[in-house]
Parts: sequence; structure tokens; C-alpha cells
Amino acid sequence: VRVPGGPVTFCVEVPWSFVRPTFRHAEEFWRLRCAPDLLLSGLFPNMKEITESMAAFAAVHRWAPKLGLSLGDPGVSLAVVGDGSTPRTAALAAYRSAWTCHSIDPQLAHLTPEREAKARRVGRLHLHPVKAQQVTTPIRAEILLAVHSHAKIPDALLAFARLPKLIVAIPCCVAQVRPEGYHVLDERHDKGIWSPQNKVCCWARDASIFA
Repeated sequence: VRVPGGPVTFCVEVPWSFVRPTFRHAEEFWRLRCAPDLLLSGLFPNMKEITESMAAFAAVHRWAPKLGLSLGDPGVSLAVVGDGSTPRTAALAAYRSAWTCHSIDPQLAHLTPEREAKARRVGRLHLHPVKAQQVTTPIRAEILLAVHSHAKIPDALLAFARLPKLIVAIPCCVAQVRPEGYHVLDERHDKGIWSPQNKVCCWARDASIFA
């Protein structure tokens, strides 16, 4: 805006309630056969966390098959860095695929005995209650998820024995930068996530998918 005396810069704050969230991921969650098990396990504290995990897996569901990673292939592994105080996103992925799923977060060390017992009953789910750079045995996984993770992607990659083929990041207060050698598959805001931090970034190492 130009006024006498020079330009003036201003900003307008838009309340979160004005950005109408959709029920896309919430409705899909209620249709899942595993929804009752996930709710009874106590892994999800609220609907916000559910929509975040659902959005992350929706991105994986979209791009993994295009990278040769079948949801029904038990040889595929996935790791979630900064999964939170419960292994919520990794558990959801384990229920919705045949993959081995790893949940990495130091807060997992504070799981109550009851919740830990329920989490360990989820098939193919492994808990790592440490920071990514403290994982003692590197994880061989093809997919990395970082859902509102406070661990930066370069630190998250230290937990891997090899670079993953696919990275899905939903940044929050910690900015996430696409690692060198990765290509943008998609970066967009997902209004199905019940949080103002709803940008979903999908990056892949294999550029042939664009051919």
C-alpha cells in the first residue's frame, strides 16, 4: 500500500475458525474396522491427533504404490519420528498395512504400563523410546513420517540404515526442510487436518516417478 511519505506494510490476522476444516479424515477414520481398537487402546488423545495421523497415512497411501511399495508387502518398513507420547501414527499404519512400523520418540518412555501393553499387542509395531539420533540399531525402512515432529529431518535420518524412498512431513513449530537429493511429489495444505499446521509435504528420492 502506498501513501504519501512512502509504502506501508501491514498484515491481517485470520482466526483459525474462519478456515473451515473438513471432515474428510474424521469420517474415514470412523469407517475403519480398526477404529474401535485404536480408540480403546488410548493411543489417540483427541480428534486433532487422529486427523493428523490419518492425513499422513493418506499421503503414504497415495504415493507409496507409485514408488513400488505395496501396502500388502510385509517386506516394507515404515518409521515415524516424533510420534508423540503414544505410538499413534505408527500404530495406525500397522493396522492399515502389512508393514513393519517403528515409532520413535523419547516421550514413549513415559507410557503407562497399561497403554504400553496395549501398544505392544499391535502386530508389527516396534517402540523406540529415544531420540532418532540415539537409536542403537539403525532401522531399515523405506518410508519416514514426521507428523508435527520436533525432530528435524536430518536428525531423523540418523535412525535409518539407508535413506528412505519416501518422506511425508507435516511441520508444526519446527520447520522441516526437504533433504538434498529428494524431489517434491506434493506440498499442500490439507483442511482435513484439524490444526492450523496442516501443510503436508511429500518428498521422494526417485525422480523417475515424474517420467
